[in-house]
Amino acid sequence: MDANTIIQIISSLGFPIVMCGALFWYMVKQRQAHQEETEHLKDTIAENTKVLSELTTLIKVLTDEKER
Repeated sequence: MDANTIIQIISSLGFPIVMCGALFWYMVKQRQAHQEETEHLKDTIAENTKVLSELTTLIKVLTDEKER
């Protein structure tokens, strides 16, 4: 979109309506970005849980061997 197109839209629709549309578009984009971040965090937490489980098992095995 060039500046003339934006000015023409504002002139024909009015500033408040154009701003509502722009804010809606921004909100949708932010929601998509937040959703991607949440998925990434969920995957990271799942991996960390897996590693912690493996470490717990290893510590138990090493502790049992040491007690013998």
